[in-house]
Amino acid sequence: MTTGRGILMFPYLFSPDTKFDSVGVYTVQLRLQGDPAAKLKGDLESFLDEHINEVTTTTGKKPEKVLPIPMKNVTDDAGVSFIEFRFKMKPSFKSKTGEQVDQRPQVFDSKLQPLTEESCLGSGSEGKCSFDAVPYNTSFGCGITLRLRAVQVLDLVQYNGGNSASSGFEIEEGFVEDESKVAPAAATKQEAPQAEGNASDF
Repeated sequence: MTTGRGILMFPYLFSPDTKFDSVGVYTVQLRLQGDPAAKLKGDLESFLDEHINEVTTTTGKKPEKVLPIPMKNVTDDAGVSFIEFRFKMKPSFKSKTGEQVDQRPQVFDSKLQPLTEESCLGSGSEGKCSFDAVPYNTSFGCGITLRLRAVQVLDLVQYNGGNSASSGFEIEEGFVEDESKVAPAAATKQEAPQAEGNASDF
């Protein structure tokens, strides 16, 4: 499945987020409005209903607990309302042969050229997400997760840990960086491709 264009928030697409898990997880939240938000919300609710019916048919009873779809209503600082969808991907999985396979989301620009960590992708960028809605039924409950495959960045907002306005400095006479003398950036540390995501998703 591929979303409509929205606002990407808290993207961990080149290095996994390890705040709650030492192994980490690749994750991004996408804020949508209007018809794209309503359509995706409706599609996911229908998918969950179908899953619940399948579980009921298979087990002979309805699930005791249905967990919410990873989406919520949010309002930004300007008072604008969105539906925010959360997508994630584990950094590795075990193959059918028991081998551990590393993976990460594919990230593309508007022309479907691969992006690397040096792009400094930050919150507020605009783009689309390609994902699989994956059903589950465990002892904790029944539900669906939004497994990230790839992200297409259509408008980049860079994260640089701060900017000149917040640094406390003022413009002065002196040294000016010459781009021609800058050493080439190191290759991204994350080289394991996500097996299922590719440019054809967009």
